[in-house]
Amino acid sequence: SEDEILGADSGAARGGGLTRLLEFEGGRAAAEYARAEAELPAADRRAVRSARVMGAIYSGLFHELRRRGYPIGGPRVRLGAVRKAAIALATLAATAVGR
Repeated sequence: SEDEILGADSGAARGGGLTRLLEFEGGRAAAEYARAEAELPAADRRAVRSARVMGAIYSGLFHELRRRGYPIGGPRVRLGAVRKAAIALATLAATAVGR
């Protein structure tokens, strides 16, 4: 409802329909990340490694949002530089070995 959306940053709407909507959309996003990775032909993985790194970082950010319960308002959800670098290195290593 409009009241749930407008009151969401105060925490008043948490646990209601808005939370269910965010969980539903979050599930859809996770499925799309997985589908995109699965459908990428093995021959193309090296050619798009920078896109794969960014996709992995955005996926990590999504998982952090999900872990925190899709916060609305308050401090911005971010991944630290060390965590992003670790994700990037892991993705590049996976690409180098053909995954």
